Amino acid sequence: MIGLASAAPLAQAGGTKTEVWSGAYHCAQGATGLTLTLLVQPDGGTVGLFEFYPVSANPAVPTGCFDMAGMMDRNHHLVLAPGAWRRRPDNYVTVGLTGDETAGDHLVGTIQGPGCTTFALTRQTTPTQPSACASVTS
Repeated sequence: MIGLASAAPLAQAGGTKTEVWSGAYHCAQGATGLTLTLLVQPDGGTVGLFEFYPVSANPAVPTGCFDMAGMMDRNHHLVLAPGAWRRRPDNYVTVGLTGDETAGDHLVGTIQGPGCTTFALTRQTTPTQPSACASVTS
C-alpha cells in the first residue's frame, strides 16, 4: 500500500481507483479526525489506510494509522477489517468499519470497536499532502 495516502482520487490502470475520504468518527476517546484512503479494484476488493488524529473538539487524541482490507460492492456498501499498525499510540486498538456511500460524495457508517459508534466522511477531490503514516510501520 505504499503511496496510498498521497494519491488523489483518480482512475488507475486496469480500472483500479484511489479514493480519499476525510471527516470524523466517535469511539471511547471521543470525536476523532479520520482520513480513509482506499484503493478499490474493479471486482470490489479494497485495501485502505485508516489515519486518525486530533480535532479541535478533542485535541488530546494522538495520531495513528493502520492498514485495512475488505470489499466495496456495486451498491457502494463498504466493509473493511483492520490490518497491521503503521503507527500505534499506546492503549489504542485497530477497528473495523462498515458504511455506505451516499449522494456520491459522502461515506457514513459504523465503527466496530470498543466504545465506538459512527463515522461520517466526505470525498476529497483535490490532491492530498503525503501522509506522515505513508512510510511508517510499528
